[in-house]
Parts: sequence; C-alpha cells; structure tokens
Amino acid sequence: LQAWRIATGNSRSLQMDENVLEKYLGTIDARFAPVVTVLDAVVRRAAPGLAAKISYGILMYGLHGDYRNWVCAVSATKKVVTLRFLWGTMLEDKAKLLRYGSTTIGNLDYASADAIDVAVVEAYVREAVAKYDVFKASTAKG
Repeated sequence: LQAWRIATGNSRSLQMDENVLEKYLGTIDARFAPVVTVLDAVVRRAAPGLAAKISYGILMYGLHGDYRNWVCAVSATKKVVTLRFLWGTMLEDKAKLLRYGSTTIGNLDYASADAIDVAVVEAYVREAVAKYDVFKASTAKG
C-alpha cells in the first residue's frame, strides 16, 4: 500500500518522463503495470536527477543523458519485473537481496507491487547514484 501511494503521488519529479513510462507500459504484460509503475515512482523519488528512456526493450535510467553507463533499469518478463543495477556488484547489498546476473549487474525481482520495500529500493538507487562517478571511471579503465 505504501508503494502504491508513492506511485500515485503528484510530485513533479515523478511525472517528468510520464510519456516514457506510458510507452513502456504499453509494451509489457498488463498485470505487471502496477509493479513497473511503483518501481518507476520509487526510483524517481530516490533520485530525481535520473531521466528515463526505453532502450533495448527496457526502461533505463541515466544521469546527465548518459545511458551507456545507466544507473538502473526496469524490465518485465513473463514471470517478474526486475530492477537492474548496471554496477550492482559494486553496491554494498546490505539487505542481501541482489541476484547477480553477470559480471557487473545486480537484480531485484518483484512479482507484485506489494513485495516492493520502498526504503530498500530507495537505498539501492541512492547508493548507485552516489557511486556513479566510480562506476563510470571503472568503465573508462576497462
């Protein structure tokens, strides 16, 4: 319920890229729309400086127009909605919830909006944004 209230709030930062969200919602299974909507709202509330775009079929969030080094992304499959962190392996993962999907990506999977712990998601997003320069520098070295 708390997550749904956040998603239906009236904050300007939550509505900044509304068309991008609506376009993405049109590409996924409608039963996952509430999950994506809540995650989008929580990401935007945690980091109002992030902008969204659809790339590679996922809802990608980047800083300063940098989508090559995206901070996080939301994707829907047939079973779950996943919040991905490009450099998830560099996050502290204090809640021990990240599922690692590659050498760098960390994922949080959600089957319903009720399963989203807003405070936990905000903490992961804020940490990822705070470490953006470190992530970007590691990309430049590799």
